[in-house]
Amino acid sequence: LIDFLKENKISYIIYFISLAYIPISKVGMPHLYGKLIASVKEANINTTIKFLVLLIFVWFIIQVVQAISNMLYSRVLSKFNSFTRVRIIDEIVNRYQTNFKDLLVGDTITKLIKAPWVLEDIFHETESFIFSNSLVVVTSFFYLYYYDKTLGFLYLISMVIIFSLCVLFSKSCTNVVENAEKIFDESHEEIEDMLSNLISVYTSDKNKFEKRRVEYLSKGIYKSEQKYYKCFNQYRILYSFVFVVIFAILNLYSIKIFYEKKIKLDTLSAIIIINYSLLGTFMT
Repeated sequence: LIDFLKENKISYIIYFISLAYIPISKVGMPHLYGKLIASVKEANINTTIKFLVLLIFVWFIIQVVQAISNMLYSRVLSKFNSFTRVRIIDEIVNRYQTNFKDLLVGDTITKLIKAPWVLEDIFHETESFIFSNSLVVVTSFFYLYYYDKTLGFLYLISMVIIFSLCVLFSKSCTNVVENAEKIFDESHEEIEDMLSNLISVYTSDKNKFEKRRVEYLSKGIYKSEQKYYKCFNQYRILYSFVFVVIFAILNLYSIKIFYEKKIKLDTLSAIIIINYSLLGTFMT
């Protein structure tokens, strides 16, 4: 991994810079929407057109930067997938040369096939959770804190609660996922070996036996996946409840300080959009 990062450091630096579109999209755009809504209420056509043009221009810039970011992401990920496959095969060849033993072909092929999708998932989760969400959380906190310190701290406490739920979810479901992956790999190893020795199955008249064995393996995969989805759905329900409560508290407090004339209508509109957008992002 370190070698790959060194070889592609320029691409990574440009990619991380391109992620600046995320806080602009999640915080800057709601701010402009709030200004636009306030201008409409004031019936000021010139101001409304000005903010509408600015909104369209900023949105266009965000789309361009996001497209560039996606292209960089695809380029880096493809190179990383290729790099990893070559390294895995090199490691297998070198290891078995000095310590030869029968290679578990089915298990190895399954892992090689799954590697690109696993790596893509890791890349996506890292980019989404560590970079994208962190940028938005920090930017949103400073935005809300600027207008009202109590609102900023309420938001910060909410993010701590959400982060704690994420950690709890990870600890509770990681073993379930790992067990499901293990059963999946082992089952495909056995199916691969059976198909590789299909002539022996025919000559030994083990057709029915192998069919029953495949059914048994499929049931094992099904049960392990059900456990995974059960764990996921339990936390999904908990997430939904907590997010609704947080969304209500933040918005009710925002409305309160609006009627106390601590913030204007454009700021209230921006805050509600930011809260909805951010919590919606965490839900996905």
